[in-house]
Amino acid sequence: MVIKDELKVLMGNESEGRNKTLLKWTKEGDPENAIEDLDHNLPLLIHTIKKHTPIKTTCRWSTWWETRELTQLRKDFTIKIRKGNEDP
Repeated sequence: MVIKDELKVLMGNESEGRNKTLLKWTKEGDPENAIEDLDHNLPLLIHTIKKHTPIKTTCRWSTWWETRELTQLRKDFTIKIRKGNEDP
């Protein structure tokens, strides 16, 4: 929800009375400014995403989005599967 709130701030939130947006919007039929607007918007979006998503993995088998709780659940599951295979 935190990332969603930050994206609302970037886009401007009309429900809170803020119409000012930090993102540049390209008008339809104005392709000349589209690249300029993309160059402005992309770093803002990338910074927001990187700020709220983990970068490092907890172990070499985990994925970048995996939390410590998911890692522990995965390890427990693997241990139980191996024990079940050894002694059915």
